[in-house]
Amino acid sequence: MDDDQDETVGLTEAVRKKLTESQTKPSASGGGDDATWTHENDDELAGAEVAGRYKLFEKIFDDETYVTFRAEHILMNRRVNLKFLRAHLINDKDALLAFRLLVQEQSAGRQSDPAGSPADFGVAGSSRPYAVYLTTEMNAADESGAVSGDILTLAESIRRAIEEEKRKEGA
Repeated sequence: MDDDQDETVGLTEAVRKKLTESQTKPSASGGGDDATWTHENDDELAGAEVAGRYKLFEKIFDDETYVTFRAEHILMNRRVNLKFLRAHLINDKDALLAFRLLVQEQSAGRQSDPAGSPADFGVAGSSRPYAVYLTTEMNAADESGAVSGDILTLAESIRRAIEEEKRKEGA
């Protein structure tokens, strides 16, 4: 087996491990624990997993209608923001429609949101809608300490490579 195949096998095993870990942790996918997603104290959501894909960190915004958390896509180590409709509004058809339309308008570029650009939409537990927003925030470091996937990180890597080449040419 050559080095490329070794790297591919290692990557596949790492992804399989993350998938297995995320499937054994409590999460808010499908039926999930509806009590977690319907109570009013959103501060307790930090640390929860959503749909087996996202881990919530700290709350970064809240108002009477929405609450937004900084989060991370578990398999991609990609920082995102998750915006939830408030628990007391999940049975309000007008609020649900307004939330869906807001995310659609933002997705189409007709409205902006400080949370970022909408990329996904789902339901936590069986009733709490959320939208996933991509951000330009730096991603979480992987086990090697490398940060990947973000355009700013890519630009910084290119800048360092150019500086290194210039240094080698000058030596």
